[in-house]
Amino acid sequence: MSPRSVYLRGQADACRELANTIRDADTQVELRKMADKFIVRALEIESKAGT
Repeated sequence: MSPRSVYLRGQADACRELANTIRDADTQVELRKMADKFIVRALEIESKAGT
């Protein structure tokens, strides 16, 4: 894995952890969406590195 994809995965984890600690449902949803975007971007980077 590239350093960038590792970073993005870490950011996704941080977003999910924060979403689990806050009470506002709308913010939880947005943080989880952001986490999903980080993972998608990490997967894109990893797939390009593998070709």
